[in-house]
Amino acid sequence: MLFTRTALLLCSFHRRGSRWEKSSGSVDLPALLDLSEFVLTEELHANMKPHLASESAKDMDIPLLTEGSETKHEYELYGLCVHQGSALQSGHYVAFVNAGPSLAREDWFGSSDTKVWRCPRSEALKAEAYLAFYRRVKAEAPADGSDAEDESESLAGPTEEAASEAKEEAEVEPKKPVVAPVVSAWGAAAAARRKAAQEEAAAAACKEAEAKDAAAEEQKEQDREEQAEIVRPEPTQQEQQQEQQQQQQQQGQEQQQEQQQQQDQKGGKEG
Repeated sequence: MLFTRTALLLCSFHRRGSRWEKSSGSVDLPALLDLSEFVLTEELHANMKPHLASESAKDMDIPLLTEGSETKHEYELYGLCVHQGSALQSGHYVAFVNAGPSLAREDWFGSSDTKVWRCPRSEALKAEAYLAFYRRVKAEAPADGSDAEDESESLAGPTEEAASEAKEEAEVEPKKPVVAPVVSAWGAAAAARRKAAQEEAAAAACKEAEAKDAAAEEQKEQDREEQAEIVRPEPTQQEQQQEQQQQQQQQGQEQQQEQQQQQDQKGGKEG
């Protein structure tokens, strides 16, 4: 058990050799622990030495030390750790926690490796926890009516004397500078900068897209030119002979035409 004046931790495991093991016994954990008879009064605790000798500790009478103390030392349960397995080095862990401010206004939740669920306090108390977390219950207001009178006075509003003092303080205290316009101007400037940056980024993206489209079109044009310049297969021997014959015939026809033109020119001169 680890105990302070504001918190309490109950542990249900022990050390065996070089490893920690869970205690085999099952303990019913109370939702509320009253340790008033085991806690020293504030005055005695302040007057005690930091460390008590063993002999003086044997002679201590705890009930006598706590007599006359009107302070309650009550601790309420707000968290549990449950281990499902034989050894603490392995297994499955589940936790329960009271998300509310106190047991009077509690709101319990369970949590595991896979889910979180809302649950009643009874479900948490049924779990065999190896760690239980307690916190000290906050002191309630006394029931003698003094606080009620103070509260009624505060609800009734400030007295004339308090109002005059507040007025004097307001007149003496210098006025604080107005920060709202500066904050608004700064926010507007920041928004303008963000808008300009977004527009610049959009323009850069458009230019990049246009450049990509132009590069793609240029690549397509190059591909078409390369396809047009593909070398045709070499002609066969028969095709070569036919081409030579056509060239010879064409040359013969051209020679005949030249001879005919020469004869025509001679005949014209003789005539």
